[in-house]
Amino acid sequence: KLWCVTLVSAALVLIASMGNGTLAWLALIPVGALGFLDVYYLSLEQRFRNSYNEYVRKLHDGSLDPSEVFVIKPSGGPARHVWKSTRSTSVLVFYLAMVAVIIAVAGYA
Repeated sequence: KLWCVTLVSAALVLIASMGNGTLAWLALIPVGALGFLDVYYLSLEQRFRNSYNEYVRKLHDGSLDPSEVFVIKPSGGPARHVWKSTRSTSVLVFYLAMVAVIIAVAGYA
């Protein structure tokens, strides 16, 4: 998110110094790319957390297979977790605010 703020701010400053507000839409490129990465890493974190919780549950139940010791892989399909991560408050609020700033700058300039 810090990279996103930095890149969008730099792009908007450069565009404002050129005096061409229609180029402000180019600032959506880093928002989209870094938003995608944020969602991907958040979904991967959720998958590993679910896998870890399942591992601990099996360990406490005594149903852990010896071949599963020290092996934690991301559980579930990535599509479900990506969709869930996209709707996360930390993702939605931040990236929608960035888009709103870009729209405001494009409309102002």
